Amino acid sequence: MAASVKALALLVLALVACAPPPAKVGPIATRAQLVPTETLLALIERSTKVTYKVTYDVTGVGGNQVLRGRWVIYQRPPDLRVDMAQAVGNATSETRTWAVGDTVTVCASPADCRSTARASAEAVGAGAQLDAVIRERPYDFEVSRAEDQQAAARTAFCYRIVPKPGVRAEFVDADLCYGADDIPLVVRLVSGDGEVRFRAVSVSDRVEPEEMRPPGR
Repeated sequence: MAASVKALALLVLALVACAPPPAKVGPIATRAQLVPTETLLALIERSTKVTYKVTYDVTGVGGNQVLRGRWVIYQRPPDLRVDMAQAVGNATSETRTWAVGDTVTVCASPADCRSTARASAEAVGAGAQLDAVIRERPYDFEVSRAEDQQAAARTAFCYRIVPKPGVRAEFVDADLCYGADDIPLVVRLVSGDGEVRFRAVSVSDRVEPEEMRPPGR
């Protein structure tokens, strides 16, 4: 089940990178406050324009395997960088990925890097696929306000995305939580056989140009 946990983590990465920031709303009512699908589409577009560097503690479970790690996500639109250090069961891995311009560069170590066209790259394919699913099938999902949380000494405004009955999707439900500055702080994603959580431990709205420069460029 280690592969399924890793797949969950990659899908959560897609949600973090492409999912919407919150609309500013009042206190949560007893009954969930639904967000129109048109609003969700507009928020997805807005979220691609936010610059941030966020360090996340990552935990998850799938089958009998446990995922633990720390990810750092840099977004300086339209470019993205992800540093992943994680353990699934007894297996550990560290990977750095840059999606810059039309190229994705993936490094398992400074001496072990490979590049490919961004449009066909596995590293960002999940995000592109998720974005396409929401854009092409916006009325297949129900979005509502969820309970707000605290992360990195900030209030995280939370939303829940759930596939409507009869809709096939990669997840059962997902909580997406953003700060007042539209930076993603908390993500919880549940699939049929596991769950992954990302929680921000440090946040910055500054990303330096050199931080987005892949090795050899």
